[in-house]
Amino acid sequence: MEKIELTLLEFYNLVWSKPFLSLSKEYNISDNGLRKKCKKYGIPVPQNGYWATTDARRKTLKKAFKCAKEYKNEIIYLECRNLDIESGSNKINLLKDEIEVKYKTILDNEGILIKSIPIIPLIRSALGSKNGDFFYSSADLHHPVFFGDLKFHIGTIKISRILVVINTLFKILVKYGFDEIALTKGNLRYKEVSFTMVFREKLSINKFINEYGRSSQKLVPNGNLEIIMLNYRHLKSFSDAKTDIESRLSEIAAKIITIAEDENKRHLINEKEKLERKKRDSYNEIRDKIIEEDKKYFKMFVHDYDSWQKMTKLNEFIETIENTKVSTSIENHKQEWLEWAREKAKEMDPLRLGVENYLNRFEILEIPEMYNVERHS
Repeated sequence: MEKIELTLLEFYNLVWSKPFLSLSKEYNISDNGLRKKCKKYGIPVPQNGYWATTDARRKTLKKAFKCAKEYKNEIIYLECRNLDIESGSNKINLLKDEIEVKYKTILDNEGILIKSIPIIPLIRSALGSKNGDFFYSSADLHHPVFFGDLKFHIGTIKISRILVVINTLFKILVKYGFDEIALTKGNLRYKEVSFTMVFREKLSINKFINEYGRSSQKLVPNGNLEIIMLNYRHLKSFSDAKTDIESRLSEIAAKIITIAEDENKRHLINEKEKLERKKRDSYNEIRDKIIEEDKKYFKMFVHDYDSWQKMTKLNEFIETIENTKVSTSIENHKQEWLEWAREKAKEMDPLRLGVENYLNRFEILEIPEMYNVERHS
């Protein structure tokens, strides 16, 4: 990852140049991380609805930033993700043209489900068993009929269309690296990432007069199909517009392939970042333990120094008493005290067992070089 340095003014201009979600995709930081940096340095952030306004309106809504004196020379470091993802209509159009040329047979002949993939009969059986009922709930995508990682919200009258779409799409996707075994089980998997595909019939509001003579409304299918591609977030929707989905399968396949490639690259980058964080956390844990051990040895060293200093002073004190003449009546008591005092002073000597034994109590620990962490006392 390429690191960039920004002054607070440059960071302020960056924050007001794009939405936080867009910036989080470009740099190795979450949108919440960006907000925390802004809060720390007192940088104003765009309010809700700012990016939905016109450019002229944004100029009036943009808040000024005055850097505090204590942060005048502050530098903010950001890491560019360098996704290297080619995007845009140009790539999709090239891929669409390639599919139409290389897999024209698949696109032309799938209307009658010739040589269908193994999952097609299973889907037909699963959906056909509903006896023509329309599968819909107000919870929308949360309670459809499940079949692996394919989900259906559709009446049986549209089943044949969905089977044609799935059969054609899946056959093309396999040619571009999607897992064929996973596809036969209804799992749309490309390399390291998986997706959920939702096939549903779009709904319209139908107003009517109910049995009590009051105006009421209900949702009814309008005949248009919609395909939604999901993973942990909504990625793309395809639906009948000016032309049917069937006539745009090469374009839809090209978009699905492009999205899958992009998501896989993001996944690999995120996994690499996770491994780096895990490695960093592991080394930080080792570093912290070493620092704690180092502190413990340092405290022991200071304690021994204090003991040695006290012992030295005590010996000087004992020597003074020894050299002082006393009366004959307490001479014996003096000698007994001197013997007791020397023993107590000796107990305070950290080197009483020898220098080698004393040094062996200490272990000099080194912090991993990759983190370049200073020792703290």
